[in-house]
Amino acid sequence: MIDKPTPPLYACGTMPISTFANRIDKNAVRDLKNRPLPSPIDALNLVDIANEASYRWYGLLLSPLVLLFGGRPVWAGVHQRSLLGQKQADEIVIVRYPSHRILLNIINSTYYRLVNRLRERGVSYLRFSITYRFAGEKRMERRGLYLVAHFNGKSDTGDEVSNRVRTILEREPVRLIYASREVTPLDIFRSLEPTDPNPVEYRETAILSIEDMESTAAQVDAKAQHDLQVATDGISLHIYRGLGTLEALPRAKTARPR
Repeated sequence: MIDKPTPPLYACGTMPISTFANRIDKNAVRDLKNRPLPSPIDALNLVDIANEASYRWYGLLLSPLVLLFGGRPVWAGVHQRSLLGQKQADEIVIVRYPSHRILLNIINSTYYRLVNRLRERGVSYLRFSITYRFAGEKRMERRGLYLVAHFNGKSDTGDEVSNRVRTILEREPVRLIYASREVTPLDIFRSLEPTDPNPVEYRETAILSIEDMESTAAQVDAKAQHDLQVATDGISLHIYRGLGTLEALPRAKTARPR
């Protein structure tokens, strides 16, 4: 008897629609759509990877739908080293959408529900936030090394906290290229699984380009770490390597192992 071959990961039509859709509260989706959030918005994905091939296929197959609705990738990075606090993600992916309503329309589409099976297979844990970019460059380079700070501001200081964090970090030879703040979690689920968009721990994110990992790690010394902790209501600081466009694609079976 000949065994039936296993369908490839990208053969989404052979997969059942995920129960992800069944956990979505339609009333919560309607309420979120009616909220007057700023636009455009950035979807901040803090991803722990379970199966890289599956996650890469998800990204590739979702891209045409995102582009069709006017979205675009902003930046992606792979964790290299932790300097302060607990690691927040194996990989960070930031995608910009014209509005949060466009994001919700994509999530509610039948096509997304099909390719979402690949995401669920590829991710072990996901933190997700709808954010608004308030500082940085219009276009971000994909390559290079980056210092990523996740932090919470103190309730009585507002934007002063963001400015203070950036001032402390920019004592080093780094350059701010991106800063965003959460405007809302994606609170549209009746219950959450680890692979669903779980709330983030820190509401603000700053990304700074650096020249060298070792010198940056040495310069974020005990005094800088103390100053950052005093300035915030919690902070997590890490070095990431920018993920290039080709590197984010699924690898062919014939590709040489790295």
